Amino acid sequence: MFSKTSEYGMRAMVFIAQKTLEDKRAGIEEIASETNTPKPFISKILQVLVRENLLDSVKGPNGGFKLKRKNITMEHVVVALEGKDFLTKCAMGLKKCNAANPCPIHHQFTDVRDNLIISLKSANLLGIAATQNENKYSIR
Repeated sequence: MFSKTSEYGMRAMVFIAQKTLEDKRAGIEEIASETNTPKPFISKILQVLVRENLLDSVKGPNGGFKLKRKNITMEHVVVALEGKDFLTKCAMGLKKCNAANPCPIHHQFTDVRDNLIISLKSANLLGIAATQNENKYSIR
């Protein structure tokens, strides 16, 4: 459903949110290892998330990544990595698909997309991280 970029970005952001709850920063080596993501790829993803003001980055021995604010959702992460039209574009990739000129799956996909948007908007990273710490869900 999501690109590898978004999948890796979501994993990394949950891990970073866990560290943020502990008032710690997550280093790139630790993020790559704990989320089972390639270091060069996750480095580029994290650079985008820093530019999009979702992460704070500090260089040096005590540096690393931390969430920039408390109200970051999975929607913020996906939109930052995929672009604003990701959640609204045609499922079949057609340029002229809309309600007046629908593709063959437009109406069925509208419900799926609307539910996905609701889910992503309600998925607060710090809330997920708190649940993750309690239940030990896997992010690898």
